[in-house]
Amino acid sequence: MDINSNTFSQNGVDNNPYVVDRVLVAEGNDKTPVEWYQVRIPLVQGKAVGGISGFQTIKFFRMNMTGFSEPVMLRMVELQLVSAQWRRYQQNLEDGGASEQEEPYDPNFTVGVVNIEKNSEGNGVTSPYVLPPNVIRDLDQTSAQIREQNEQSMLLQTVSLKDGDARGVFKNMAIDMINYDKFEMFVHAETPNTGTNNNEMTCFVRFGTDNSEHYYEVEVPLTFSDVSSNIDTEVWREENHFDIKFDDIIAVKLARNNSGFDKNSIFEQKVGKHTVRIKGNPDQSTVRSMLIGMRNPKNDGLSKTATIWVN
Repeated sequence: MDINSNTFSQNGVDNNPYVVDRVLVAEGNDKTPVEWYQVRIPLVQGKAVGGISGFQTIKFFRMNMTGFSEPVMLRMVELQLVSAQWRRYQQNLEDGGASEQEEPYDPNFTVGVVNIEKNSEGNGVTSPYVLPPNVIRDLDQTSAQIREQNEQSMLLQTVSLKDGDARGVFKNMAIDMINYDKFEMFVHAETPNTGTNNNEMTCFVRFGTDNSEHYYEVEVPLTFSDVSSNIDTEVWREENHFDIKFDDIIAVKLARNNSGFDKNSIFEQKVGKHTVRIKGNPDQSTVRSMLIGMRNPKNDGLSKTATIWVN
């Protein structure tokens, strides 16, 4: 990105970790196989060059390619800026708690998006994106033709997440959940690591007044999908599906209050396959933040690798 003369922010595009998908397409009369790569580069990871500060006055984009030993032709489509409402949670999530200690940015934690229009073809490494069971794509009401809108999910990926640690993203909001009946979320999980087995990692959702002192948390263990399958119930496994009534979550809070348990500590109780945790005095009617993450429960001392989609 160029501003004035030689003041710019620089990102290098390597094969990893910015290439998030690969599709092989047969093109031309001879059906020559051509590889297309989907690349996403987080701007916040750029290196400032020439004294640039912030992204307030960007005027130009510049792209350069180096390291080629012979002429190469590249075709690029849909070069665009993509915004995100979810931000990485930078506080400590180790051991399921939250403290004031800030943990450094982890390059092994990736946040992205997958959707039906760009990721519906499997590549043997990741699952093809399919709609969750019983989900129907919305129609574009602004189009004169019958056209379905894109449908997508958020992607979270951790590589070698240490035992007892967690990573997550959060979104600030202002919502009254008092009239909602239940919380539901589809989750897909996959892993390229044969050392990571079913139920050894978890997905959790945390919502409340804040993410560290006053919150509800719901967690389920992850069952990994076969990446070669494109059947919706096998991609979006029922074992990973969040489906819990708010009355059951409130019942855990009441049980905590009636037991005299210290409200500043984390109270935990099982509700079916869900583990519900309460800390502080969260209020269902004044939810100000939601956090979604992955956890490697502290039990075996081993690091784990996994990717999830949440919808």
